[in-house]
Amino acid sequence: MLLWRKPEMRLNVWTILGLLFLSGFLLPPAMTPTSLHGVAGSSSVVPHVNYIAVIMMENHPLNTSSCCGGANGVLGNIAAPYITQLARDYALSGNYSTVTPGSLGDYLSIIGASTFSSMPCVGNESPPTTCSTTATNLIDRIEASGRTWKAYMEDYSGGCRGTNVGAYDYWHNPFLYFAGIQNSTARCSKIVSANPGHSGLPDNQFISDLNSTTTASNFMWLTPNEVNNMHGYNSQPPSISAGNNYLSQLIPLILKTSIFATQSAALLLVWDEPTTCSVPQVPRNDLSNSCYLARPRGKAKLCFDVSV
Repeated sequence: MLLWRKPEMRLNVWTILGLLFLSGFLLPPAMTPTSLHGVAGSSSVVPHVNYIAVIMMENHPLNTSSCCGGANGVLGNIAAPYITQLARDYALSGNYSTVTPGSLGDYLSIIGASTFSSMPCVGNESPPTTCSTTATNLIDRIEASGRTWKAYMEDYSGGCRGTNVGAYDYWHNPFLYFAGIQNSTARCSKIVSANPGHSGLPDNQFISDLNSTTTASNFMWLTPNEVNNMHGYNSQPPSISAGNNYLSQLIPLILKTSIFATQSAALLLVWDEPTTCSVPQVPRNDLSNSCYLARPRGKAKLCFDVSV
């Protein structure tokens, strides 16, 4: 799902093949529109994007009517009215499947373009203190392009040797698994707490940074805590309602920030895997597939494909 703000111009409808394609339009030295081919072979134009924010959610299939969705699915679920409305008002993707059976491999795939299946510690979801790779990753490319990044973790003290201060799990922080990040003080300093008070919303550090071009990074990643991301934590079971409530408070705050009100910015809401569902996830028929041009300071609705 993608939410878009680009004031003072019209946008062309565009298509993205997957979240890893972020590196394709974020990173080239010349940020000129690029023609990409969608799943059906269509061609669209990728607009100029200066800021990308990703929110990583957990463990639910796309909707209630496909595969093993049912009560575990998100879109159309009575417990997820806000998220369902986002899918109607903005952009929605489909026909994507999880790449590995566990969270860590999926998260590493987004940052490192590989499942790292040859590393047993990934399959075991071992802690980054005993599991790391020297592979090139998205952060290498972002920095090489002269752009900036920052990763925000709810209920985490920050850095590469931080601690859980609430409902944080290390395997949902993929940055720590890359030796080039682990061994760099400067890079470790860019992994911060989203909510320094460690009480959930309003993710004040994340929101504060989005309110100025001097503090916002070109690529911003947010891992909510294990309750807000729908994963569940300890005695608290997975809850679609908890995630819907969290996003219904957070996303309006994001869209009101200076970056999303005045700059070219894109927000991607992503689920890592649909738990036991292995077939591609397809949007429900009652969720609009139509595309409209974004209007200045108005709500944008675009068609695209991106991992969900």
